[in-house]
Amino acid sequence: MKHLLRLAFFVICATDIFAQPPSVQWYQTYVVGVRLCEFFTVKQTPDGGYICGGQERSTIRPSNSWIMKWNSNGGAVWSRVYGGNGSQACNSICPTADGGFLCAGVHDLDQEDFLLLKLNANGDSLWSRTYGGAGDDACAVIQPTADGGFVLAGRTASFGSGQADFWLLKVNSNGDSLWSRTYGGPSPETCYTLDQTTDGGFILAGVTRSFGDSNNDFWLVKTDDDGDSLWSRSFRLPGYTYCRSVFQTPDGGYAMGGYTSEYDALPYGDFLLVKADANGDSLWSRIYGSNQYTEKCTAMQMTRESGFILVGLCYNREYDSFPNCMLVKTDANGDSLWGRRFGLGAQGILYAHCQSIQQTQDHGFIICGKTTHNVGDTEGLLFKTYPDNASLIGLDPDTLAFGDVWIGRAVEDSFRIINLSSETMAIQSITSNYPVFPSVEGTFSIPPAGRHNVLYTVTLPDTFNYRGTLTIQGSEDQATLPVSAHGIWTELRPNPSAIHLGQVSVSDTVDTTLTLFSAGNTFLTVDSIRLTAHHFTVTLPPADTIPAYGSTLIAVRYIAATTESVSDTLIIENSAGTPLTIPLSIGNSSVDDATGMIPNEFFLDQNYPNPFNPSTSIAFDLPRRAFVSMEVFDLLGRHTASLLSQTINPGHHSVQWSCTDCSSGLYLVRMHVEGRAYTRKMLFIR
Repeated sequence: MKHLLRLAFFVICATDIFAQPPSVQWYQTYVVGVRLCEFFTVKQTPDGGYICGGQERSTIRPSNSWIMKWNSNGGAVWSRVYGGNGSQACNSICPTADGGFLCAGVHDLDQEDFLLLKLNANGDSLWSRTYGGAGDDACAVIQPTADGGFVLAGRTASFGSGQADFWLLKVNSNGDSLWSRTYGGPSPETCYTLDQTTDGGFILAGVTRSFGDSNNDFWLVKTDDDGDSLWSRSFRLPGYTYCRSVFQTPDGGYAMGGYTSEYDALPYGDFLLVKADANGDSLWSRIYGSNQYTEKCTAMQMTRESGFILVGLCYNREYDSFPNCMLVKTDANGDSLWGRRFGLGAQGILYAHCQSIQQTQDHGFIICGKTTHNVGDTEGLLFKTYPDNASLIGLDPDTLAFGDVWIGRAVEDSFRIINLSSETMAIQSITSNYPVFPSVEGTFSIPPAGRHNVLYTVTLPDTFNYRGTLTIQGSEDQATLPVSAHGIWTELRPNPSAIHLGQVSVSDTVDTTLTLFSAGNTFLTVDSIRLTAHHFTVTLPPADTIPAYGSTLIAVRYIAATTESVSDTLIIENSAGTPLTIPLSIGNSSVDDATGMIPNEFFLDQNYPNPFNPSTSIAFDLPRRAFVSMEVFDLLGRHTASLLSQTINPGHHSVQWSCTDCSSGLYLVRMHVEGRAYTRKMLFIR
């Protein structure tokens, strides 16, 4: 393994590394049953509170899953245990869209099975499911998927090819199994963690003994959205390594957190962070620890700054009988920013064994696990840190990225200022370092933990990439909000700006084209085209999007059916905003009369050619100016087409009919003029 770096630090209850780590804001312990309780997982809920999952154990009866809801200040809202037939444990929990929760873990009757438990918002059990086979199967993690379902991951001894394999199970929102996949070799593999990737697939991580050397190695498996394996990678590092968390990083790669030990057991161990690229190839790895201490990382999370926070246990190998909680924060490159050992001995707590961590909305951290006041008893532990290096001013969102903005058009939006302090905060000004972004005048106050909504308008004067900041100046602190936008502009321009066809003979077809240009720095869409009088026909190419500085052609056709002057207007609706209008016109049409004589009677001639496919010409005579309608029907009398409905001057005339969508057979063309009807049969053959 290349790029292995050991970052040594010595932590004795709040020793600085590079920055001041946050201290404990509050902590809570809780116990149910017979005082053998612990939490394995914690998540912040949409209401700002927390949900914990774990286990309530007993030496004289089966253990139970234990779920507990807390408010944002660490006050207990409700606590529930679930079990009965066999032992249970909740290893992972996630809020659901209906305000309830899904808890995943292990159900052990005669052998272990995956357990899935659905709760409502009050913790009442709605249903439960188990999944497994003849061997032991243990679920480590659950995660919602983009399609509204869920995936569960862990290890299986019932299925697969080895002693134990990774097992990935997809279920719908009702817990019904949709598919499952196993991954592994002849020796044991255990999956501890997964993350859904941006391509809809999944990344699973844990340990392997089938691949790599004979010791435990980090193992990474990438799948598509159906769970089919795309690739897998093992990471050979010194000693025995245990991967407990994996996340896809903003650059498309993956970060894995866990620990490494010289032996396959404590008391030796160090925190371990490994970074891989999008193909799973190792970029770097970092070890955090010292020879004096044992550090075992149990969970890792990405922070909002794209760095990492690792949590676990830490104790002095010579002096400590019990471990305490250890936090290490790094930047995106794995370089340590700070580390802290949280000793709660002043509260009479012998040790703190931490299992799960999440960054909270106020940039602090919520951590759960177990602790004890008396040897032999354990209690569930939940504690919260103050915001990490936090400004007293919180911003939601923490960046304003507008993307493309049409120049000259106002964009309205808002952001919230959050008072993270315990005192009333006065906001003295909100200013911008770039003139296109607004300044918000006036002062206002925000109560402790309160929020203030700020409305603003952005108007861009030109087509540039704008980068700026809004500075929020408070009475005790200052915060900045990055703002970015790209000015775009376009205009639809025609060539020519008007079409005049001059004089056209009756029955002639005249074709021309109209060029449409996108004159700006962004694409333009043609939303619709229409004619006001429908004398002409227009055809737009299949692609109705014109690239920046690009063009497209519109086909324009006129079929002369009268000797009178004709005008029309083409209206083009487009994304630039203002509809484009183009005048269309022809001059007087001449009479198509080979003899130069005016006919002496009304007459409908036989179409030619006949039979025809697909077009035919229909000639007719008018001895005087008259209103003419001409229609086509099939033999069942159903209307097929309207060819004429207008006043026409005397002479010999003809119209064209194209029957591209017709069925083979006989058709009737019927001309109505001065109260009389004239009919001819036409035969269309495909």
